[in-house]
Amino acid sequence: MALESKFYSNMKPYHFILVGVLSLVFVSCDLDGKNERTPHFFVSARHIGDTIPLNFWRHPPDTISVGDTLIFKTELISVFSPLKEYRITSSHRSSVKFIWPPTDTLNLAFNLGASNLTEGRFVTTGNYNWIEFDFQYVALKPEKDLTLSFVVINGGSAGFNTQTVTIRTPIKD
Repeated sequence: MALESKFYSNMKPYHFILVGVLSLVFVSCDLDGKNERTPHFFVSARHIGDTIPLNFWRHPPDTISVGDTLIFKTELISVFSPLKEYRITSSHRSSVKFIWPPTDTLNLAFNLGASNLTEGRFVTTGNYNWIEFDFQYVALKPEKDLTLSFVVINGGSAGFNTQTVTIRTPIKD
């Protein structure tokens, strides 16, 4: 009994304020499981034969040369809701060639009937929150204003959430 009275007598008023604020935080949480979060992804690339990956944010490549092949590794992540679609597009389709993974591999995560591989549009099966996607990007002809865009879309309770990254990949002779 003496221990309890000593404990309560040593509590300062700010302890009660802290407990009150923490109680409000926990009570105000949305426990319905609905959360609107923008999907995100990671992109890395390397030249075939190189051992050093290219980092487009810290040290973007000046240019790539005609005939070069970049291997892109992308990871699509959606924390709370399933991924819906992934798009990979180039501003000048005739200047580059995309080499996608084999269709039996793509068929595991993507609905190929609803997807359009020629346009770089991949519709997911709606069962995944994380997908790793590797592809090759071959430079066919010179283009100084070439960009490569990555778009990932997930489904939210109020619609779709989208994240887009565009990088410059000029091609020289």
